[in-house]
Amino acid sequence: MSVAKKNRRKLVREGRLFVWWVQEDRDSLDLILHVVSEDKRFIAHYVLGQDETERLIIILGSEFAGAGTGGNWSRFYCPCFDPHGVVTPGNIRQLIDWCLTDEGPRSPLRSQDGYPWNSYGSPPDVEGYLKSLNEGEA
Repeated sequence: MSVAKKNRRKLVREGRLFVWWVQEDRDSLDLILHVVSEDKRFIAHYVLGQDETERLIIILGSEFAGAGTGGNWSRFYCPCFDPHGVVTPGNIRQLIDWCLTDEGPRSPLRSQDGYPWNSYGSPPDVEGYLKSLNEGEA
């Protein structure tokens, strides 16, 4: 099943279709950048306006270079994809390239690593997210 495209931006990268949009987080005041491949193997969430010392990306899909997610969501430290608070198609290309290019080992952050899990809200509601995507296609 493909991802809903209505009211969302499309981007083709190396022959693959990606859909992206910015949406308010339901549990906080954060704005979340969502990037999803059409086949839903790549799903990434990036909180806009993060502090540079703790900038993270959340990977929900199974496709991520340099580290296996096992199909579960994982958080990784990442570079800035929203310079000056602006998101452009070029920033989305950078995010996709960074996530899908194996540029060395990337380890997911886990609670035993001492990372404060509650600093950017609760873990994502994957089932609710996928349900909302399916409802958007109707």
